[in-house]
Amino acid sequence: MVETRFEGQAFEEELLKRLQQTAGDGDTVCIKTMDKNNGQKRRGIVIRSAESKVSPVFYLDLIYESYMEGMDLEQIVEVIWQYYAEDENIRKIDVHDFLDWERVKSRLFLRVISTDMNKISLETAIHKDILDLSAVVYVKVDCPSGVERASIIVRKEHLSIWGQREDDVYEIALQNTRQENISFVSITNAISSLLSERDLGLLLCDEQLAFDCPLYVLTNEASHFGAVYMLLPEVMDRIADEKEDDLYILPSSIHEILILPVSEVKEPSYLRDLVQDANEKQILMEDILSDHVYRYSKEYGLTIAA
Repeated sequence: MVETRFEGQAFEEELLKRLQQTAGDGDTVCIKTMDKNNGQKRRGIVIRSAESKVSPVFYLDLIYESYMEGMDLEQIVEVIWQYYAEDENIRKIDVHDFLDWERVKSRLFLRVISTDMNKISLETAIHKDILDLSAVVYVKVDCPSGVERASIIVRKEHLSIWGQREDDVYEIALQNTRQENISFVSITNAISSLLSERDLGLLLCDEQLAFDCPLYVLTNEASHFGAVYMLLPEVMDRIADEKEDDLYILPSSIHEILILPVSEVKEPSYLRDLVQDANEKQILMEDILSDHVYRYSKEYGLTIAA
């Protein structure tokens, strides 16, 4: 028997109905719209049990993509319940810890986002603007095994709950971020997956350097919100000293940046074209940081180069 195929809204309604029919006692299933970075919104299936403190989200765009590629609804329902069962540790997170200042202060960190694309969200967020970027305070939400799975933006309303001043909360988040382990590695071996040989030859002063490009990726160990290091002078100074040069910074996403010594680049505007093209064709909208290329020098700090 051939299964009826559903499209668009009909698919969402049918999936929700089947999940509700197969839900266990005390489990509720619904569809919610989630606010994401850069003003983006994503619809997802949310499942919660009576004992749950938090709930996993299964994003409908990814589910629908699998469905259109041939996965049937029965399989999808089975996989969702399987993941939900395996996600038990996540559902045990005690979000009440968020209300306790002594417990929450060690989990305050900074992430960097686009100021222009997040104007509404930034109105209530604890943050500082730097050029066209904003460093935002957030709380890491970790599952018991220590794997980061979520975050909570700190807002002005939380200050009264904690009895803290905005500047003090920001400073603690900054100090915690400074103590994170960073990852700074060459991506020479992976360069062909990012740029074509022709593009890299145009980018560099010497076309023969195409596959020995001094291009580096900077992030944190988790590769999560790691682009924030471009705002930390002590990190950038250390890299500039190591390379004995000023640095061009390509914001490949909110999670990491690419770094090139200035002397290796003949045309910074070409770097900007590469960043804009990647943002348009390769990067999820919610992960985009900026279309600009930045320059860091120990003398002048961070500036917009192109």
